[in-house]
Amino acid sequence: GFDAFGGGSSAGSAASEAPERELFLQMELCGERTLRDWIDDRCDAGAARADAALRVIGAVAAGLDHVHSRDVIHRDLKPENLLLREASVEEASDAPPDVVIADFGLSKEVGQVSGEDSPLARNHTTGVGTASYAAPEQLAKGAAYGAPADVFSLGLVLFELATPLGTAMERAKAFQALRSRDPAPALRDAPPAVAALVRRCCALRPADRPTAAEVAAAA
Repeated sequence: GFDAFGGGSSAGSAASEAPERELFLQMELCGERTLRDWIDDRCDAGAARADAALRVIGAVAAGLDHVHSRDVIHRDLKPENLLLREASVEEASDAPPDVVIADFGLSKEVGQVSGEDSPLARNHTTGVGTASYAAPEQLAKGAAYGAPADVFSLGLVLFELATPLGTAMERAKAFQALRSRDPAPALRDAPPAVAALVRRCCALRPADRPTAAEVAAAA
């Protein structure tokens, strides 16, 4: 094509001379171990101390608060999706590990959710995420849910950290009890501070759960 400004060069040749650009994401490099590995390693030694469990959950909650502030919900929060930082893995086994929230493959942008009455709490595909850690509203067909669903999952992770659970069956039964209207039997072996926070996080009504920021402050 003719260059109207007198250069005589075509638009095609000008475009071909433009420098190539590449888009890339720079992320923190973590090891292969997850919080699930840390929990399993401690299975014989018993559950983590209450202060260690709360410290881990406080850090996760702070990260989750950042995610929620960006109008995103994770929708699949569980120990397998919490990576351990290499430096913390090398510490003594009793020390709480530093964790990083990972696997945002099921995350969803939903807008800022302030409670179940918020007009920005939207309907999403139900049944996503790992069922054992999913909030009740995630598993209910056609139910609206938002950030409180992640807080419910966070409560289950805290419970698992601080409560001795020897087998997957014990965990399943305990989680089922926490979804009931009387979770007290499941919490009888949990430290009082942990039991109180788990009860709040796992409230059946999303509006009764604390925000991630409140969990971080309480932990």
